[in-house]
Formats: sequence, structure tokens, C-alpha cells
Amino acid sequence: MHSFEYYYDNIIKYELLTKFNYKNLNQIPNIKSIHLNFGIKQVELKILLPCLISLQLITLQTPFITQSNKHNMSLKIRKGDPVGCKIILRKKILHSFISKLILIVLPKIDNFEGFRAKINNCFAFHIKDILIFSEIANHYTLFERMPILDISFKTNSQTRNELKALLSAYKFPIKD
Repeated sequence: MHSFEYYYDNIIKYELLTKFNYKNLNQIPNIKSIHLNFGIKQVELKILLPCLISLQLITLQTPFITQSNKHNMSLKIRKGDPVGCKIILRKKILHSFISKLILIVLPKIDNFEGFRAKINNCFAFHIKDILIFSEIANHYTLFERMPILDISFKTNSQTRNELKALLSAYKFPIKD
């Protein structure tokens, strides 16, 4: 069992249970999955391959290529063209990524003020400089010009207050 999984089971659950007075243990909010996504506007293999490799280095899982659903003339994208890559983290890999994010990556971000929870069951943010991950910083020349990494957390919380309480219990820096 990962330390953050143990922390959720033994501390966060009881903290949320006493704060919101749930009648059923299945009502307690938790993080269901984490989606990491690189969106690419130009269909170039020179941009797509480093994105795939970086996602694999960060998460130790194989990402998949996302394809466009519609034809877009302004971006010169046909239906079925690759437009990015994505990976979905669940269970144990989810908790190891949360620990890496909170303990290693977020303290390296310059001028960081905190996150805002806008939707009831989703929490998303962007990382512009992908080189703050130590696995990627070792190979600077390969990952020089990378697109923005989108990270979104999917939860089963019902209200915004539940989401804020869950994220603050995980020690995410939340801005009100």
C-alpha cells in the first residue's frame, strides 16, 4: 500500500466523515482518476514523439494517441489525425503520482499561488514548463519545446465544499 493511499484510508476519510456527516461510507469523496494530456495543434511527429516519451517517463505507463473527431480547416486537421496524447492514472499509480506532484513538482513551480476548484467533481491545472519533473530534466535537449501539460483530477464529490475539503486534506495548495 502506498503512503498516500494509507493516508487517505486512515486520515482523510475520517476527517471528511466528521466534517460532512455522511450516512454511508461510499458517499465520502475520493479521487477516481487523473488524466494527463498533451494537446498538439500541428500534426507533426517531431512534437508528438517527445510528448509520448515524456508521459511514459513521468508515469511509467504507456500513453495512447488521441485522434481528432472532426475536420477542422482553420487548423488544417482532418478527421482521424493525431492531435495529442493522453494517459489515465488509477489506483496505486494515482497515489504515487499525487505524492510526486505534491512533494517534488509543485514546490519547484516559480510564483505559485495555489489552485482554484471551479467545478464540483473536477479539478484541473496546467504545467507550462515540463522540465520541473526530474525524469525529464535529465534529458533537456529532447524535451526542449514541449506543449503545455494538462492535468485533471476526477473525483466523486457532490459539492464544491467537498472538493475543497478533499484537496486541502491531501495538502494541495488551494486558493479561495
